[in-house]
Amino acid sequence: MSIPLQLRDEQPLPTIADRDLELLLLGALIAADTAHTENAERIETVFGRVDPGDFLGPHARAFYEAMRTVWIDARGLPLQTIASHVTAPASRWIDGQLVDAVEQAPEHLLEHYADQVTDLATRRRLADAGQYIKTIATQAETPEKAAEQARQALDQVAIRSSGAAVVRCMADIKPEPIRWLWPGRIALGKLAILAGNGGLGKSTVALDIAARVSTGRGFPDQSEVDGGSPANVILLSAEDDPADTIRPRLDAAGADPRRIYIIEAIRRRDSGEGTERAFSLATDIAELERVVDQIGGVRLIIIDPITAYCGASDDHRNAEVRGLLAPLSALAAPRGAAVVAVTHLRKGGGQAIHQVIGSVAWAAAARTGMAFSADPEDPRRRIMTTIKSNIAPEADGLAYRIETPVEQNIGAVVWEEGPIDLSAEDALNGGGQGDRSELIEAKAWLKTQLADGPIPAKAIKNQAQDDGFSERTLKRAKRDLGIVSGKTGFGEAGKWTWSLPEGGQEDAKEAMHQGVTPFEDSGPLWRPNLEDAGEDSEVRI
Repeated sequence: MSIPLQLRDEQPLPTIADRDLELLLLGALIAADTAHTENAERIETVFGRVDPGDFLGPHARAFYEAMRTVWIDARGLPLQTIASHVTAPASRWIDGQLVDAVEQAPEHLLEHYADQVTDLATRRRLADAGQYIKTIATQAETPEKAAEQARQALDQVAIRSSGAAVVRCMADIKPEPIRWLWPGRIALGKLAILAGNGGLGKSTVALDIAARVSTGRGFPDQSEVDGGSPANVILLSAEDDPADTIRPRLDAAGADPRRIYIIEAIRRRDSGEGTERAFSLATDIAELERVVDQIGGVRLIIIDPITAYCGASDDHRNAEVRGLLAPLSALAAPRGAAVVAVTHLRKGGGQAIHQVIGSVAWAAAARTGMAFSADPEDPRRRIMTTIKSNIAPEADGLAYRIETPVEQNIGAVVWEEGPIDLSAEDALNGGGQGDRSELIEAKAWLKTQLADGPIPAKAIKNQAQDDGFSERTLKRAKRDLGIVSGKTGFGEAGKWTWSLPEGGQEDAKEAMHQGVTPFEDSGPLWRPNLEDAGEDSEVRI
């Protein structure tokens, strides 16, 4: 059954196409054929997946058909041979737009361009099917026949959009170790996220990292930059001025500015000299790749904030975000360049990784991530904690301040020595230094209460409430100390108790005798009759 493109008096739907993508696919095919003979399997896979009917542009469609014919005959894609298989108008088109496309299209994005072209073709077919279904809904003899014809139309789209699986045997894959730019935090060839609310200095921290990479200087946790040698850095910054903010921050961080480059805009090739537009991850990955290769030795790409470079894509839609990040990862991985994406956090609590703003695909695509928060007890102190680490043990948190020396007019990051014992959830959900202090006090209090032996669980909870400790803090103290829950007796007569782990009583008694506990006045709870106080009893001491 053939679905008409336009039926009756219906208004035509907007054209769903991107002719630049069609050009890039053709250019990537020729580039792949020119680059490596090993690409033959990749080229053949694309020819099997992409149909000439997937192209909307008539010249692109004719040229693609000629390419497939030449490939079958010669297992190669020489331009002159392909040109001999097309008509004169298409041949002239080769000398113009296609030659530019071959220069612009990186061969490693071949599969990405093929996916995009077939995706747009499927959307066009769905739009055509929708028009067809609207027509048969009013013209079919019965609703049942209309439904059957509608199913057939949609089945055509589903069958045509099916792809071919790419399969590799694991025995053919050579295991490789993870390479790190900043060990445990930022991996080479992968995406890392720096997330935090405004005013916490995350952009300044990103530039501090850039400065360390540019000079080969070690990181604040005493780990070394990859190889210990200086490397080049590329910046994309949509919020800070290069002259009055970025360069002064880099100078304050001790950077080597000769190794740091910023992409300020993309100059349009079709709109005259001097016309510029913002960089877009959706359309300019090939240009970013060209810049990376031209500079050479790039080990870090910082995008700040990454949501400013989405172009027309919706950064809250998972599929569109993945479509942006896939070619970015394809660029970074073979070149061993780490990509650091700076972004914001949404308001509200919950699990730290879920607070990253926008689609969950941002956090899902990142292999590591750090979150930034303020210390509630010290307004100048900032905390950086790990919110995600899929490829290494979770790195310790670090604390820092943004200091502005008298001789400078711009702030620089001053890191504290040593790690901090604080989780990302506690840091982001109000559990800063104050919450940590309460936990330390609660642990000391609990050790004092249990120094002489087990105590009924309910009695402990009641006394903790009277002494000002929240149930959440008491549970954390219990967990950290390894408190043992036990039951004495059987059935309804059984009572739940808490006790220190083996060896804990002696340590707690020694601490009390040395006068180090902050709770001398309350002392341990007195239990004249342990059986009278169980987990469910309302014992008040």
